[in-house]
Amino acid sequence: MDRFKRVKMPMLDPEKRKNNFQEVVLGYSKEDAISEAKRCLGCNVCRQGCPAGLKIADYIKAIAEEDFERAISIVLEDMPLPSSCGRICTRNCESFCVLGKKGDAVAIRWLKRAAADYTDYAKRPDDYVSIDDTLANKSVCIIGAGPAGLSAAYFLALRGANVVVYEQFPHAGGMLRVGIPRYRLPVDALEKDINMIKSLGVEIRLNTRVGTDIGFDELKKSHDAIFIAIGYHSPKMMGIDGEDCDGVWHAIPFLREFNLGREIDVGNVAAVVGGGNTAMDVARTCIRLGAKTYVLYRRREEDMPADVEEIEEAKEEGVEIWTQTLPTKCLARDGRVYAVEYVKTKMVDVGEKRPKPVPIEDVKYTLEITTMVEAIGQRADYSFLPDYVLKDITITRGDQIEVSDAMMTGHRGVFAGGDIVNKKWDMVSAVADGKRAAEGIISYLMEK
Repeated sequence: MDRFKRVKMPMLDPEKRKNNFQEVVLGYSKEDAISEAKRCLGCNVCRQGCPAGLKIADYIKAIAEEDFERAISIVLEDMPLPSSCGRICTRNCESFCVLGKKGDAVAIRWLKRAAADYTDYAKRPDDYVSIDDTLANKSVCIIGAGPAGLSAAYFLALRGANVVVYEQFPHAGGMLRVGIPRYRLPVDALEKDINMIKSLGVEIRLNTRVGTDIGFDELKKSHDAIFIAIGYHSPKMMGIDGEDCDGVWHAIPFLREFNLGREIDVGNVAAVVGGGNTAMDVARTCIRLGAKTYVLYRRREEDMPADVEEIEEAKEEGVEIWTQTLPTKCLARDGRVYAVEYVKTKMVDVGEKRPKPVPIEDVKYTLEITTMVEAIGQRADYSFLPDYVLKDITITRGDQIEVSDAMMTGHRGVFAGGDIVNKKWDMVSAVADGKRAAEGIISYLMEK
């Protein structure tokens, strides 16, 4: 065994995968997972990079000893969405891996997936986790069935609380369900995690928008505590001329509509604006829908916040990435976009911060397109909160809610977490918020 070389992960061939939504990363066999786990030194330095504090060395050791049941038990102590996290985690832990300094880091994320893939934790979670009745007479409302909300529901249910989750969409999962393409996170993998949480007694009320279908006041009266985990689902647009014409989307509604099964005609040529993972998700979706696809990013490729593997896989599938390219106008004909006008940028040194892209305004270019999707960020919608709650809550300029160490807002008994609190905006950080909020809620209810 070469300790510095990672066991190769089987992947779907680019020429095959770009024509369908089958899962790209095929997963380790049991034998390969065991071999990869045996590379681990057991130093646990990697744990420093995990927002959720998983006992990484312990579960990898269990896999190395061929005990997948023990491995998933260890994972479930801190991570209630192992099947999902094992596929889309941003794996900051791997950057801490000692082996990665001289060779390949241990495939921590993929080993977590193996622990989930080869065990039946969803049908019998009480075989893997300890459950008590500490909060048997308490009721907690959670607004949003994304990773933060589901995580809080899980840890509260383990303590015996009566948990009701209110979700505006027809499926639970939040961005995991409506924002992540199926080739990265198949529905059955996500549903495995959700079914495990539901089997603990968590009730999820779908198609229920707080503020419309049920009032916030009613929730306050019927529950002992409230956790707000609504995520960032409201689009943030560039504000350029013509972006309100047909054929111009924001990434969040684009992915949401498609993932909910609605037909989207992107035409022959799509332009995606942005450089993060969401931009890559949209671009790779457009490729699969049959469009020649360009990613327009105002900075350099090394500045792109997207995972390197996402960028490389997008390129393999035929996505063209145009860096230092800034759209300035959408051109429409009969109310529909037919081209995007753009300028090139130059990078200007601004000291300690990363270089700033400045438009080179002498020359403007035009790219003929049939669809444009902006993936430059989103914000939260707090319109469901009544004024008497809003006056107690501090919302920052970045549209986030300030909370205490226990994740409580300025309004007593109302907690918040996930994207509306945490600036990392990734799944594992949202899960960590959900766990911390559950701990805060437990303390609050015990005090109360």
